[in-house]
Amino acid sequence: MRRTHALILLAALFALTATTACTKNDANRPVEKSSEQTAAPAQKLTGEQLFKSKCAQCHKIKDQGGVVGPDLTAIASRKDAASLQDFIKDPKKQNPSTAMPSFADLPADDIKAIADYLGSLK
Repeated sequence: MRRTHALILLAALFALTATTACTKNDANRPVEKSSEQTAAPAQKLTGEQLFKSKCAQCHKIKDQGGVVGPDLTAIASRKDAASLQDFIKDPKKQNPSTAMPSFADLPADDIKAIADYLGSLK
């Protein structure tokens, strides 16, 4: 009977040691990343893409887009990119009667990209 208890105790001790050894190896092993984690970061949208998604509902360029706001086909002949950035951020500051909403909540890089795109339209 003592021998049986000793064997059971020895087997339990061996199992505990093996489990601990396996756990330590897992802790040091790098975690595999899921496909979601390894996906490339989203590409930055260009000024033209941002214009199409944020502005073209109201403004048009070369007969494409909305008709609520002014046609921006040759806006660069009237305004520079810096002025356009300021207007996009706070249109009511430059024109209190405008119906255009503020886009100040857009990231600064996006506003700059839109203004640079519009600034290229001569």
